[in-house]
Amino acid sequence: MSRQPHILNASTNLLGICFVIITGLKLTASNSLSWADEITWIASVFFLASILLSYLALRNDGQSRWREQWAERTFLFGVAGLTVGIFVMAVSIEYEDYARTSAHPTITHASPTTAPASTSDK
Repeated sequence: MSRQPHILNASTNLLGICFVIITGLKLTASNSLSWADEITWIASVFFLASILLSYLALRNDGQSRWREQWAERTFLFGVAGLTVGIFVMAVSIEYEDYARTSAHPTITHASPTTAPASTSDK
């Protein structure tokens, strides 16, 4: 069974996910806080190469195996890059959240059973 159509479909879908991640990082201004968008860009280049090689392998009717093999390899590199990019993004978001909460401790409010302290002088 030929794997080129499966690689072509999966690469196309994952390339779209890369673009969603890059756009989301850009819109939230989180792209400058980590390397996640750069890593995801690299993964998208691998997915684009996988799409091209898989398409060429489909057009060749399996006559040259090297295109199919490289389509599979670039797909796996793209998946690995996307995984690393998502991991870096998650760690940077968690670190940013931790830094924000530790810089501003939570404010304690008076309980509903006690009266608030009066600040006015009578």
